[in-house]
Amino acid sequence: RLTLQSAPGHWAVISSPLNDPIAAVNVLTVRSTSQFGVIRNVEITGGYYYGIMFWTDWGNYATTALNVNLAAAAAHYLLENVRIHHTGSSCVKMVMKA
Repeated sequence: RLTLQSAPGHWAVISSPLNDPIAAVNVLTVRSTSQFGVIRNVEITGGYYYGIMFWTDWGNYATTALNVNLAAAAAHYLLENVRIHHTGSSCVKMVMKA
């Protein structure tokens, strides 16, 4: 379980450059093995592509149908009072099964 939040009485800002497609692709990347998390009372800005990306771990299965059925993804996350802005593409990227 992951909880990412500002300290009481504070407002945390998590930022990343917009112009680095290698080191700053996303501000936060939630990996496929991560389950049951809370992100609250924070501001996220920047990232070459996304502010937050919920990742799917595709296997190397024989068919697309098996990939969809057997893939693992981050799940059960709550985003509460989160301000996401000025990203390179989308604020939140949720791939299949996330």
